[in-house]
Amino acid sequence: MGERDIIRQVKSLRQNIAESGASAQLATLLSQLHDIHSKSKAGYLLRKVTFEELNQSKTSNIKPIKIAVISNFVCDEITNYIRTACLTDSIFADIYCADFNQYMWQLLDDDSELYQFSPDITLCLLDEHIFLDNMPADWLLEDYLNSMDSVLENITQAFNRYFHNSDKLLVTNTVVLGQEQHQLLIDYRSKMTLSQKFRQFNTAINEAFFEQSAGIVIDTDILLQQQNVELKRLNLSGFAKMHFSEELLDQFANECKKVAQTLLGNTKKCLVLDCDNTLWGGVVGDDGIAGITLGSSAEGELYARFQAAARQLGKQGIILALNSKNNRGNTDQVFSQHPDAILKTKDFSFQCVNWDPKHENLKTIAQHLNISCEHIVFVDDSDFECDMVRELLPEVAVVKLSGNPEEHLLQLTSPGFFNSRVLTAEDYTRSEKYRAESERKVEKNKHTDISGYLHSLNIAVDVSFADEFTLPRVAQITQRTNQFNLTTERLSEQDVQRLYLDDYCHILTVCVDDKFGSSGIVGCAIIDEKPDGSFHIRNLLLSCRVFSRGIETAIVGYIIRFAREKFASTVYGYFSETTKNQKFSGFYRENGFVADGHVNGETELNRYKLSELDFQSLFAKIPWVTLKTHTDNAVSTMEQ
Repeated sequence: MGERDIIRQVKSLRQNIAESGASAQLATLLSQLHDIHSKSKAGYLLRKVTFEELNQSKTSNIKPIKIAVISNFVCDEITNYIRTACLTDSIFADIYCADFNQYMWQLLDDDSELYQFSPDITLCLLDEHIFLDNMPADWLLEDYLNSMDSVLENITQAFNRYFHNSDKLLVTNTVVLGQEQHQLLIDYRSKMTLSQKFRQFNTAINEAFFEQSAGIVIDTDILLQQQNVELKRLNLSGFAKMHFSEELLDQFANECKKVAQTLLGNTKKCLVLDCDNTLWGGVVGDDGIAGITLGSSAEGELYARFQAAARQLGKQGIILALNSKNNRGNTDQVFSQHPDAILKTKDFSFQCVNWDPKHENLKTIAQHLNISCEHIVFVDDSDFECDMVRELLPEVAVVKLSGNPEEHLLQLTSPGFFNSRVLTAEDYTRSEKYRAESERKVEKNKHTDISGYLHSLNIAVDVSFADEFTLPRVAQITQRTNQFNLTTERLSEQDVQRLYLDDYCHILTVCVDDKFGSSGIVGCAIIDEKPDGSFHIRNLLLSCRVFSRGIETAIVGYIIRFAREKFASTVYGYFSETTKNQKFSGFYRENGFVADGHVNGETELNRYKLSELDFQSLFAKIPWVTLKTHTDNAVSTMEQ
């Protein structure tokens, strides 16, 4: 389908946007647009679409986010690119774009439209005119250097004002030295001095943002390495004061979308890889281990580099799995015996190496790892396999490799599927934890009844108060957990820090150990203690890795016991249903709570009440769990 046809379909869909499934259709159409003008056109056509229209059926997975754009140059066009990019990934962007060159006023004035809009993400785009506009027309090097010093002082104050006024994300970019100004200096020492000064300026902005957990700096030079992306077009810069090219604005829109994904918990957890012509060249079943292309040649080294990249993602907490039409013995031989194989069998948390349809294998992988298919990225070289997965499992992100191994690495990483604001200690050990989970599944198959299996695990649940070291992990859990997330409240590190400093808010972290090892911090609870003596479980979250073992009941049992220690009279729990967490809609009722009406706010919450604070009956339901707490070394739940 040509891009003109896609635009026609987008226009037609716009007329019936409130129909069920429209947002998914829209995402599919927009994902097929590559021409810069088509993306702009689509974004413009959809400018008046509201979140309420897209979400009218209540069945869509679309999520809203507020994005503000401020700049020292004309960049209104970026709103169309942001809208298109976000809708491609089922994100509805409510966008505010400030007037030309109003960025300083927007940041410094506490009553500016920026703060009134209250965005989740503020994108502040800057180019070298922040220096040039303060200089005489016949400037010399000293004028440029003085202007940069002055701007650095002023803009740092403006950024600090933002961080003081808002705990939401501020995203800016490194400023690039344009070739016009560089060429105007005719001695090389001056050229070197100005280049060095630009690097110092960008380093200073980076350092200032490093001190703020709500600050992100995007490296403009990296975006300029994308194919066909230039800094600016001289005609647009000269006549329209649009100092970034349309292609570069589109790249910033994509980066903005990636940041939005991290805030909304839309990032991916699992990388599922094909083998033949993906992890090596050739077909191992036909060519044999000695005949595949891997290492020892220019092309073979590219495949080895791709394997190394996958392994590096695994080291950063991405779950690795295989989905290959092959004989398991052939692939195992490559990973264990080929001298240039970077990936080893132990690097994969699960393997589906068989002759079953790949979309069915993906379901099996998701079920085995206890994750949703929407958290999977599937990589394959086959058009047939990729199209089949796109058709039958549209929630899976598909990367169709080009067949040119030199392009494979960027094809995998450029979309930013796995991007995170910050990695925690838990992330670096996630792969090991999922491999341990596979061992638990093997153990489960040895038992004829679930009780015997659960007793055999020797489960120990450790409940502790959060501290400065674990707060980032708490924020991450609220952002990434979708299934056992009872109110779906997403919290930034700043939000969690603010709650942590509140004497009447208790943040609990949950670690789980068993005979296969530690699962690390897999859950948290946020509890508000009210003046009337009641406890309110603001949210309760648990990783899908540890479902169905009674751990969630142990957490509630601990909270009830803690409430009794604090002489609380009543404990309340809250639940807000989504398509992801609806299977836990009866959780509080199953643990002794009774329905107690609704709380209306931005999200309607179902409230549940527990007046009889009997934690012993809860612990009696899970005799295979040992509870550890901040006050106990190891207390059997049967002895509570």
